[in-house]
Amino acid sequence: MWSRSTAAFKSDDGQTFTANYAAAYQVEHTADATNTEILTATGIPQLRSSHPEAAAVFCNSVAPQESVGPVFSIVPVTWQGDLSSDDPDDDPTNKPPEISFGSVTSTEELDEDINGQPLTNSVGETVTGISDDIWDYVLKVKRNFRTFSSYAWRQYARSYSNDVFFDNWPAGTASLRGFNVNIVNYGTRQVYFETTANITFREPYNTVPARAWWKRYRNEGLYTRSPSVTFSGGGGTGAAGYPIVSSSETISAIAVTARGSDYTSAPTVTISGGGGTGATATAVLTDGQVTSVTVDNAGSGYKSTRVRAVDDNKEPITQPILLTAAGQKLENTEEAVWIERPTRRAMPYRLLGLL
Repeated sequence: MWSRSTAAFKSDDGQTFTANYAAAYQVEHTADATNTEILTATGIPQLRSSHPEAAAVFCNSVAPQESVGPVFSIVPVTWQGDLSSDDPDDDPTNKPPEISFGSVTSTEELDEDINGQPLTNSVGETVTGISDDIWDYVLKVKRNFRTFSSYAWRQYARSYSNDVFFDNWPAGTASLRGFNVNIVNYGTRQVYFETTANITFREPYNTVPARAWWKRYRNEGLYTRSPSVTFSGGGGTGAAGYPIVSSSETISAIAVTARGSDYTSAPTVTISGGGGTGATATAVLTDGQVTSVTVDNAGSGYKSTRVRAVDDNKEPITQPILLTAAGQKLENTEEAVWIERPTRRAMPYRLLGLL
């Protein structure tokens, strides 16, 4: 029960503001209650807790109880805070965030033009050594927090946003690049955490915003794959994949490397090459795309091989060639396949509490 309370405000220089609060709490307890049980009874403020009337003023003393009787005690409690403000209730954690935003450039080697086509010469050989400036956009936020967990924030290392964040940047475009925390103390009591975070936004070049931070590279190499799989019919285009051969020389699964689009019915799946026979499979559609393939008959006698690609003179190539999504030689460079892989985890950036 609340017993009595006092408060005093003092400023020796007209700038630094000191607040002192005191209160006494009545505690009913059993006759065999220990001092610790009485001092930590429900409702008794604990050391370093904020005062209910001033969030930046903290409990600095919970005194031994004053015994009134065998089952009744009074516990005096005091709070103290140093507030450099005219308002004793001013709390640095209530201040709005300090925000700055701008652009940065970096020079990166290119492997595609602005339209997403690979850089090749007139005979289809890939070209390297061409670079250009890439723009990113950097958000710097400074904000004070009452509590801070570095262990929780460490989950945002190598992450990107899975929600809309700051000025309607789409999910996938923001990535926390680092943060700094300054612990601001009053005496020996922790007051708040002055946190500065740096977040970089990436333009989704030739991809969708959700994959702006994914690694993207052109599908090329010195080898082609056998056996292979093709998708035909169904009203759509673009689906591709490759068969996975088990140790028993059967087709155990079909890996989908490109889902395609605009399919109105399941396309026909054809498995060829690899020296085997009898394997059949059925494509599974979701919203007009091939999302998986079910193997109906595993067949027999298949051998998974990588075959060194050859040139028109049947000589092994020495420069990488563009490949289809199924791992076959691609003749038309304008149909180049780009592979995207996530290297960061998707995280909710609103939960950082910065804005």
